[in-house]
Amino acid sequence: MTTTPHDRGHLMARLAQAIDELAYPYTHRERLPDAVDRGAAWHVTKHPPLITQLRTHTKDDEGPAVRGRPAYGSAPPVGLHEIDRYAAIQTGCLEWLSRMGTEPRVSLEESLRALVGGAARLDGDALSELAGNVWAWRCWTRTITGWDTPPWRPHGPCPGCGTIGALRVREAAHTATCVECWLYWDRASITELADYIRLWSESHRPVTAG
Repeated sequence: MTTTPHDRGHLMARLAQAIDELAYPYTHRERLPDAVDRGAAWHVTKHPPLITQLRTHTKDDEGPAVRGRPAYGSAPPVGLHEIDRYAAIQTGCLEWLSRMGTEPRVSLEESLRALVGGAARLDGDALSELAGNVWAWRCWTRTITGWDTPPWRPHGPCPGCGTIGALRVREAAHTATCVECWLYWDRASITELADYIRLWSESHRPVTAG
């Protein structure tokens, strides 16, 4: 596949956005409904990188310290899905660094950041594949982490593998994934999953006697 300069720019921007969320701390600004008349109407929450949150989910204690600071102690209990996805992302990242001829960094966060620099040397096919892989890692991680509320688990089959009860949906993040086949949905496709769940639920609604 030959990519145009515009296509490469789009793929690099998509890759950089996913890496920013996975490997860098971020903040969430939320307007407080009762503070409109007081001027100071914003509540700012600082979050560790998504991959750091996911790694902490794989520990049954308070998780590793981050750059000498205490770990985040409010993580949900350890789960096999989190362990599986963390290992998959770590393996995938190392494989891409090897393909680029780039040495792994000390931490997974730093290794993920190194992917952006190495991506500039990839041809169109490889860049498209890398961007797709990293976007999947982003969607998985945004869906199965979450320090405020657990993901919604709709009772219905995954459109991909048909497994009932394997869907995980993060409505605020506009992401979803199946923890059986790891098919994922993002902001561009989440409405398709919502329509599927709604139609399946309606078709399986119990018939009540009139």
